[in-house]
Amino acid sequence: MPPFELRIAPGAMAEIRAISRWWRANRLLAPRLFDRELDAMLELLEHQPMLGKPTRLRSVGDVRVAVLHRSRYLVAYRVHEAEREVWIVRVRHASRRPLARR
Repeated sequence: MPPFELRIAPGAMAEIRAISRWWRANRLLAPRLFDRELDAMLELLEHQPMLGKPTRLRSVGDVRVAVLHRSRYLVAYRVHEAEREVWIVRVRHASRRPLARR
């Protein structure tokens, strides 16, 4: 069992589903790249939740952000150490306006 349990907020799950559908329909040479890269990152976060860069999102406050380098998506999450949980709160493309300003 991983040291941290992964949870995905409903809004983040909706973002993941939409991105996955778009990726499969529009990236014909690598239709499952986003799914595979996200799955690998989520597994990594279960074991190394502090790997993302700390930042602040206007909509949800303090989070950490991990980068999916090949698909260029950002995974924003919170670590709840006492509960041993990692909560995914946002997933968005890196080319969009910056997530936050400190």
